Amino acid sequence: MRPVLAVGSCDSASREASGLTIDSPDAVRAEEASRWLGAVLQRRLPHPQHATLLGPAEAPIAKIKDRHRWHMLLKATSSRALHQWLKDTLAETHQEREQLRAARISVDIDPVTFL
Repeated sequence: MRPVLAVGSCDSASREASGLTIDSPDAVRAEEASRWLGAVLQRRLPHPQHATLLGPAEAPIAKIKDRHRWHMLLKATSSRALHQWLKDTLAETHQEREQLRAARISVDIDPVTFL
């Protein structure tokens, strides 16, 4: 498993989070898509002092039903701002589908577990 990267300096008291899972039948495509999406999200963080991106990293359960999984976690001080920013950013990246070809993105708002 590769190390998890932290971007920004959102304080640890923040409890607002969204989890993203990127999966694909192709292990290489899943990793490439998650690294590309992670870089896009990192570049577009609106206020790095109020938001943190953890990941991407291979999921603890890396393969389910013949799909290879990677994940990342976004934390922020405001859930409303986080969710609106994530919605807008994912809509914009939809235009760049070539990088996400054969990959599926799932968003979990306020995740309870992160497997």
